[in-house]
Amino acid sequence: MRIVCRGGSRWLWALLAVGGNTAFAGIGDAWFARSEFGKEPTCALFGRTAVDLQTAMSVTVGWTASEGALVRLNGNLSGIPSVLLESVGSNDRWNVAVDHLRQPEFAARPIVISAGDLDRLIDNLGLGHELAITVTHPGKAPLRYLDTPGDRKVAVAMYRACVKSISESPPPRYSKWPGMYLFQLVDYGQCGFRHIFSDRSFSPYISLWVSEQGGRIAFMRETVETKPHGRIGKRRKTPDRVNSEALFGQTFDLVESFEYDLTLPQVDTLAADLARGVARNVVMTSPEGESLILGFGGPYSKASAAMLAACREVKFGSAEKMNP
Repeated sequence: MRIVCRGGSRWLWALLAVGGNTAFAGIGDAWFARSEFGKEPTCALFGRTAVDLQTAMSVTVGWTASEGALVRLNGNLSGIPSVLLESVGSNDRWNVAVDHLRQPEFAARPIVISAGDLDRLIDNLGLGHELAITVTHPGKAPLRYLDTPGDRKVAVAMYRACVKSISESPPPRYSKWPGMYLFQLVDYGQCGFRHIFSDRSFSPYISLWVSEQGGRIAFMRETVETKPHGRIGKRRKTPDRVNSEALFGQTFDLVESFEYDLTLPQVDTLAADLARGVARNVVMTSPEGESLILGFGGPYSKASAAMLAACREVKFGSAEKMNP
């Protein structure tokens, strides 16, 4: 399973809160974490619990510097049910209340739990404890939801790294969206960082994938311009000339995708620059001679880079020591 976690825009947070289904993010059922650098930087931890295939409840923990961590549940919470959260295999359990008054426009409902108890619940997830949620409606049998294991430890470590990074070195504030998205990537044997230059036509993607032995850089560029309602606009068939020397690559022609391998020292060098907020400039030249400068990384990359380091630490037992 490959998990792609998007940062850089508020729309996905709202969509998940309204829809309450992690499938909207293309994630499936596994635990995952992500960061975003909207009007207020946010770190989030997502999971899914279920009674059976038809009865599920999503879990969202969202952290901001102004409010701290808040947890929301999205499932059958109508009326005034009793809700019990339990870290299976530990002595920790919490009877919590559902807040139906806060943000009533969202389907995902906030849960009233102390900051200390929520912190302990997250720690327990990071230790591998299963999360159980028991919901009881008056006059009905209790429903016990259990989470999907996924990568609990990786997700919690990445979430904690995001919170630490934004607390200590928040990204710059902006009045105009900087025209890009940053993604945190997790695969069974890989961790990654993706930068999408969405302010460019036929948006280019640059991804850094890291394994225990080394890594690779993957370039992609859209070839079809999609208009509203799924209509197809322009198509791009001629290649761009890409100079990727700044990312330890060479010069090559790019139509849709191209990738090359990196050594572990090269990976560590790129990861360290991402953690410092340093951009490495890739030059993409069109057949007409127009050059685009693609700054891979930059001042908004620090939280995602910290999450990449946390993923590497949990999966591989080591990561570049990054000192901004």
